[in-house]
Amino acid sequence: MGITHARMEKTDGDRKTVVEYKFDEAEINRAAINIDNALEHGTPLIDSADGDKSSRNVEEVMLFFDQASRKPGKEKGRTGDRGIIPDVTDKPLPVYFRKSFQNLKDQMIKGDVNPLTCAFVVDAHVQILDDEPKGYIITNVHQVIENGDDDE
Repeated sequence: MGITHARMEKTDGDRKTVVEYKFDEAEINRAAINIDNALEHGTPLIDSADGDKSSRNVEEVMLFFDQASRKPGKEKGRTGDRGIIPDVTDKPLPVYFRKSFQNLKDQMIKGDVNPLTCAFVVDAHVQILDDEPKGYIITNVHQVIENGDDDE
Protein backbone atom coordinates (compact mmCIF):
# COMPACT_ATOMS: atom_id res chain seq x y z
CA MET A 1 0.00 0.00 0.00
CA GLY A 2 2.73 2.47 0.90
CA ILE A 3 0.32 5.35 1.60
CA THR A 4 1.55 7.51 4.46
CA HIS A 5 -0.29 10.72 3.76
CA ALA A 6 -3.69 11.48 2.19
CA ARG A 7 -5.26 14.85 1.50
CA MET A 8 -8.64 15.67 0.04
CA GLU A 9 -9.90 19.11 -0.92
CA LYS A 10 -13.48 19.90 -1.84
CA THR A 11 -14.77 23.25 -2.98
CA ASP A 12 -18.50 23.99 -2.83
CA GLY A 13 -19.06 27.53 -4.01
CA ASP A 14 -17.21 29.81 -1.59
CA ARG A 15 -16.73 27.02 0.95
CA LYS A 16 -13.52 24.96 0.89
CA THR A 17 -13.11 21.76 2.93
CA VAL A 18 -9.73 20.10 3.48
CA VAL A 19 -9.32 16.66 5.10
CA GLU A 20 -5.83 15.34 5.76
CA TYR A 21 -4.59 12.03 7.24
CA LYS A 22 -1.09 10.90 8.22
CA PHE A 23 -0.29 7.23 8.94
CA ASP A 24 2.72 5.52 10.52
CA GLU A 25 4.01 2.13 9.34
CA ALA A 26 2.27 0.11 12.08
CA GLU A 27 -1.11 1.66 11.22
CA ILE A 28 -0.57 0.92 7.52
CA ASN A 29 0.39 -2.70 8.27
CA ARG A 30 -2.71 -3.27 10.41
CA ALA A 31 -4.98 -1.63 7.85
CA ALA A 32 -3.55 -3.73 4.99
CA ILE A 33 -4.06 -6.96 6.91
CA ASN A 34 -7.57 -6.07 8.03
CA ILE A 35 -8.62 -5.00 4.53
CA ASP A 36 -7.12 -8.11 2.88
CA ASN A 37 -8.78 -10.37 5.45
CA ALA A 38 -12.18 -8.68 5.08
CA LEU A 39 -12.06 -8.89 1.29
CA GLU A 40 -10.86 -12.51 1.30
CA HIS A 41 -13.50 -13.76 3.74
CA GLY A 42 -16.30 -11.33 2.99
CA THR A 43 -16.28 -10.21 6.62
CA PRO A 44 -16.94 -6.67 7.81
CA LEU A 45 -13.94 -4.47 8.57
CA ILE A 46 -15.19 -3.90 12.13
CA ASP A 47 -15.00 -6.86 14.54
CA SER A 48 -18.31 -8.41 15.50
CA ALA A 49 -19.50 -8.21 19.10
CA ASP A 50 -19.69 -12.00 19.53
CA GLY A 51 -15.90 -12.37 19.19
CA ASP A 52 -16.14 -15.12 16.52
CA LYS A 53 -13.10 -14.54 14.29
CA SER A 54 -11.10 -16.38 11.67
CA SER A 55 -8.14 -14.21 12.63
CA ARG A 56 -7.02 -11.88 15.37
CA ASN A 57 -4.32 -9.34 16.07
CA VAL A 58 -1.89 -9.64 18.96
CA GLU A 59 0.26 -6.74 20.10
CA GLU A 60 3.64 -6.60 21.83
CA VAL A 61 4.03 -10.36 22.17
CA MET A 62 7.20 -12.41 22.18
CA LEU A 63 8.12 -14.29 18.99
CA PHE A 64 10.83 -16.96 18.94
CA PHE A 65 12.01 -18.30 15.58
CA ASP A 66 12.04 -22.08 15.35
CA GLN A 67 13.61 -21.83 11.90
CA ALA A 68 14.50 -18.77 9.84
CA SER A 69 15.63 -18.45 6.27
CA ARG A 70 17.82 -15.64 4.98
CA LYS A 71 15.61 -15.41 1.87
CA PRO A 72 13.14 -12.53 1.50
CA GLY A 73 10.01 -12.92 3.59
CA LYS A 74 7.01 -14.47 1.90
CA GLU A 75 3.52 -13.07 1.85
CA LYS A 76 1.82 -16.45 1.31
CA GLY A 77 2.50 -20.04 0.29
CA ARG A 78 5.30 -22.18 1.65
CA THR A 79 7.79 -20.36 3.81
CA GLY A 80 11.06 -21.34 5.45
CA ASP A 81 10.26 -19.13 8.42
CA ARG A 82 8.54 -20.72 11.42
CA GLY A 83 8.06 -19.22 14.84
CA ILE A 84 6.41 -19.58 18.20
CA ILE A 85 4.34 -16.94 19.97
CA PRO A 86 3.72 -18.52 23.40
CA ASP A 87 0.72 -16.22 24.03
CA VAL A 88 -0.99 -17.91 21.04
CA THR A 89 0.36 -21.49 20.91
CA ASP A 90 3.48 -23.48 21.78
CA LYS A 91 3.59 -24.98 18.26
CA PRO A 92 5.89 -23.49 15.60
CA LEU A 93 3.77 -21.88 12.87
CA PRO A 94 4.64 -20.30 9.51
CA VAL A 95 5.72 -16.66 9.73
CA TYR A 96 4.84 -14.32 6.85
CA PHE A 97 5.68 -10.73 5.94
CA ARG A 98 3.93 -8.32 3.56
CA LYS A 99 6.03 -7.60 0.45
CA SER A 100 5.79 -3.85 0.88
CA PHE A 101 7.04 -4.18 4.46
CA GLN A 102 10.04 -6.43 3.76
CA ASN A 103 12.21 -4.33 6.03
CA LEU A 104 10.49 -6.01 9.02
CA LYS A 105 12.08 -9.35 8.20
CA ASP A 106 15.40 -7.64 7.52
CA GLN A 107 15.25 -6.10 11.02
CA MET A 108 14.77 -9.57 12.48
CA ILE A 109 17.00 -11.81 10.36
CA LYS A 110 19.79 -9.78 8.76
CA GLY A 111 21.39 -8.17 11.80
CA ASP A 112 24.51 -9.10 13.71
CA VAL A 113 22.49 -11.35 16.03
CA ASN A 114 21.44 -14.95 15.49
CA PRO A 115 17.62 -14.88 15.09
CA LEU A 116 17.36 -18.40 16.52
CA THR A 117 18.79 -17.28 19.87
CA CYS A 118 16.84 -14.02 20.14
CA ALA A 119 13.34 -13.05 21.16
CA PHE A 120 11.40 -10.45 19.21
CA VAL A 121 8.64 -8.26 20.61
CA VAL A 122 6.18 -7.97 17.73
CA ASP A 123 2.64 -7.20 16.67
CA ALA A 124 1.18 -9.96 14.53
CA HIS A 125 -1.94 -10.98 12.71
CA VAL A 126 -2.80 -14.58 13.69
CA GLN A 127 -4.50 -16.62 10.98
CA ILE A 128 -7.03 -19.05 12.48
CA LEU A 129 -8.72 -22.03 10.81
CA ASP A 130 -11.17 -24.29 12.65
CA ASP A 131 -10.36 -22.53 15.93
CA GLU A 132 -6.65 -23.39 15.56
CA PRO A 133 -3.90 -20.83 14.85
CA LYS A 134 -2.26 -21.66 11.50
CA GLY A 135 0.22 -18.83 10.86
CA TYR A 136 1.44 -15.35 11.69
CA ILE A 137 1.81 -12.20 9.63
CA ILE A 138 4.25 -9.85 11.33
CA THR A 139 3.01 -6.25 11.27
CA ASN A 140 5.49 -4.49 13.55
CA VAL A 141 8.78 -5.19 15.33
CA HIS A 142 9.10 -3.32 18.63
CA GLN A 143 12.29 -4.82 20.07
CA VAL A 144 14.98 -7.44 19.54
CA ILE A 145 16.11 -9.12 22.75
CA GLU A 146 19.43 -10.89 22.42
CA ASN A 147 20.15 -14.01 24.44
CA GLY A 148 21.84 -12.90 27.61
CA ASP A 149 20.32 -9.40 27.76
CA ASP A 150 19.72 -8.49 31.39
CA ASP A 151 17.69 -5.28 30.96
CA GLU A 152 15.18 -6.21 33.66
